[in-house]
Amino acid sequence: CKGTFPSELSLKGLKIVVDCANGATYHIAPSVLRELGATVIAIGVEPDGMNINEKCGATDVRQLQERVLQEKAHVGLAFDGNGDRVMMVDHLG
Repeated sequence: CKGTFPSELSLKGLKIVVDCANGATYHIAPSVLRELGATVIAIGVEPDGMNINEKCGATDVRQLQERVLQEKAHVGLAFDGNGDRVMMVDHLG
């Protein structure tokens, strides 16, 4: 993923809320976005083996929308539990 991101570009200055649905991307997605320079607010990053996709992630973006507005973020990303889908919301939620 990082290897395909042009080295001359950066996410520095962007505030991104990422909802990992308590699933497969809970560790890697926030880490990659931070390494690319973004300020990251991560939610849905406490998997317990039972709470995957539970009122969070790409299947329920309400928490993401609220948090984007609350944090005055530029964008929000919501992955589904296994990380093969992503939904995006803009700064207006």
